[in-house]
Amino acid sequence: MKNKSNIIILCIALILFMLGFLFFEIRKAPDYKWQQTFDYEDEKPMGLFVFKELVTRYFDGVDYEIQEEYKDTSAINGLYIYGKDSYNSISIDSVINIIDKGNDVFIFSEFVPYAINDTIDNYYTSDYQFSDTLSFNFKNDSLAFDSALIYQFVDHDFEIHNQTYHILSPSYNESDEFHLVSANDSLLLYISIPFENGNLYYHMLPQLFFNHSYRQPQMFEYTEKVLSYLDPEYIVFLNTLSIKERQPTEHPLQFIMSSPPLKAAYYLFILGLFLYAVFGGKRRQKVIPITDKNENTSLEYIETVSQLFYQQNQHEKLVSHMKSIFYHKMEQKYFIKKDNPNYLEILTKKSKISKTDLQYILDRFRNLDENYSFHADQMVSLNKRIEQVYAFINKNKGGNSHQKPKI
Repeated sequence: MKNKSNIIILCIALILFMLGFLFFEIRKAPDYKWQQTFDYEDEKPMGLFVFKELVTRYFDGVDYEIQEEYKDTSAINGLYIYGKDSYNSISIDSVINIIDKGNDVFIFSEFVPYAINDTIDNYYTSDYQFSDTLSFNFKNDSLAFDSALIYQFVDHDFEIHNQTYHILSPSYNESDEFHLVSANDSLLLYISIPFENGNLYYHMLPQLFFNHSYRQPQMFEYTEKVLSYLDPEYIVFLNTLSIKERQPTEHPLQFIMSSPPLKAAYYLFILGLFLYAVFGGKRRQKVIPITDKNENTSLEYIETVSQLFYQQNQHEKLVSHMKSIFYHKMEQKYFIKKDNPNYLEILTKKSKISKTDLQYILDRFRNLDENYSFHADQMVSLNKRIEQVYAFINKNKGGNSHQKPKI
């Protein structure tokens, strides 16, 4: 009965699991992952699809391309846009090479790489912040908003929550003309770094350009004002990711449910499991296997060895074994050591066996020690006497009988 209950519970659990799996996987609204990809074609919350669309529409008529890896060209007056996180990077040499050819580079990143700080005159450090909001505005009065923008950090459910982030703090400052956007009063969010043939624009907090950020007020307008410092003749989006999130693939159940025959087969399979749980879970007696009868082969082994000794006329070896076994049995039964000088008297008294009978056996053992050669009939006679002593001892195991063995 217990076995039947276990099978029924298992089948019901499996059916509920498959139905629940179907419920959570087959849905109209897609389940997006919140993961930074810095992919300009990614439409998920933390992708850059909206930012790319804003850039191409703001610079309407300007050709653009998305490069999976940096391609060294001789073109000039271009704008290279590059998003950076802890999983992807572009060498500072490549950045300098792009700028030296007369291009601008726009980088938005969580940190300022040390290699860039080593290249420029003004050094910047990342200032640690922990808050649920960020206050920022343009330093140029013509671009500044009437009041500072307030960006709210949200979680996957768009609930406001505290977040750790970094913004720029100059170690020393000769001029603030290249400080474009200030944040939290005295810190910097957006800067420009001039070179001989071009400019490097660096923007902290890349999440301000993620798709979900444009749900917040005035972020579209803010992005356009950020781009107003730029005037490219062509645009290159550098999508140089070392770890790139794969496009979501169709789930197996989605494929099954999209085909009527497979869908019917799937439901029939679930129905079959249910019917088996109801009718196939009856108790069934296990098959009792036929076991072979245990055989005691010890006696056969002893008989075989004895026959070998007897056929080879090695009577002395058999008598030697008889002697060892006899002394061992007497010691186990009566606790008498064979080297006891009064062995015969003590054994006679304890076993109630005739002294004459025991004397015969002990004399034969003594003859063996003196290298006496036993004939077959002598060995057989000694064996019979010893067996009769054993039989008498076993027969009187439970009491003290005064009956003597017939020897």
